[in-house]
Amino acid sequence: MDAAPPTTVEGREAFAQTAQQLVAMPRLQLRIMSQQLDRAIYGSPEFIEALKAQLLANRQLRVSILLADSRSASRNGEPLRQLALRLSSQFQFRTPSDAEGLSFADETLIADRSAYLQRSDNRALTAK
Repeated sequence: MDAAPPTTVEGREAFAQTAQQLVAMPRLQLRIMSQQLDRAIYGSPEFIEALKAQLLANRQLRVSILLADSRSASRNGEPLRQLALRLSSQFQFRTPSDAEGLSFADETLIADRSAYLQRSDNRALTAK
């Protein structure tokens, strides 16, 4: 079976909607790599509800979040942090330990290695 070619997503709202759809897909692992957990994406009630529903429906699902800027992420990602506190056994937060790891600019979500959403820069309006 051939993999489908990447689809381009234009604009912040489309990225947020696609992220919401993506969190409903994984059965085992959702990986999020983010500069600062953009509140418009990860703090929206729709994203939080979609993720919560998936986590409650599938207790094996684990969410791994890699953050470049944990201070900004704690301010921006409050709704996600609150969900993580309620379902703590399903969440893991990490920050890169080396200086090179702290410089990533990608915003990436990966669902079970079968689907991904990536924006090359936090300010970019185009994602795949």
